[in-house]
Amino acid sequence: MRARYREDVRYELGAQNPVSVEEKILFGFLGKLPRGRILDIGCGIGTHAAVMMERGFDVVGLDFSVAAIDRANRLGITVLAADADTYLPFRNCTFDYVWATDVLEHVFDPIGLIEEIFRVLTPRGRVLVTVPNDLNLKSRIRIFLSGRSPQSKVYRTSRQYKHHTLFSMELLKYMLVDAGCFKLEFMRAACTGTNHLIRSEFLASLFGSTFVAVCSK
Repeated sequence: MRARYREDVRYELGAQNPVSVEEKILFGFLGKLPRGRILDIGCGIGTHAAVMMERGFDVVGLDFSVAAIDRANRLGITVLAADADTYLPFRNCTFDYVWATDVLEHVFDPIGLIEEIFRVLTPRGRVLVTVPNDLNLKSRIRIFLSGRSPQSKVYRTSRQYKHHTLFSMELLKYMLVDAGCFKLEFMRAACTGTNHLIRSEFLASLFGSTFVAVCSK
């Protein structure tokens, strides 16, 4: 099943986009910044965009699911239908901020998307990112002991794996800074079920569940 149709089915059945711990952390960071225009990539039903609008940001959403866009529109959110894996349908320097949480792992060309994000941001623009830590200690031990791919369990239970890139902190840094030309302002790891942020890169790589990053042009 094509990804767009799969997401349409999910949202038609009532799927939600709850605000995660790591996204709460980014909302805290965003709250300290001047208000401006923000692009929410993969906005889904508009849960995050609605929070941004309440805080005074001018928000534009982007998603490829017609069902999700319909639900976001009901909240008064402007959403464009587009596939972030191809290009972002905006002119250069259109947005002050780009919100890309749980997005990079889902696209086939994350470096291409990062380059597009760089293009549509204003000269002092920022991108706010989260990706899962696919190589934490628990995963490493499981891979070592079982000899199975880290994707094996999901394929066996769901018959599909929606994450096309398995991220480590090193790979995320490479994509954002070396390949994407961004300046890293902030990178931490969040732990599942807590508001705790791990500052040490070594400990973050081992014990973090999700990486949280903010970069500027």
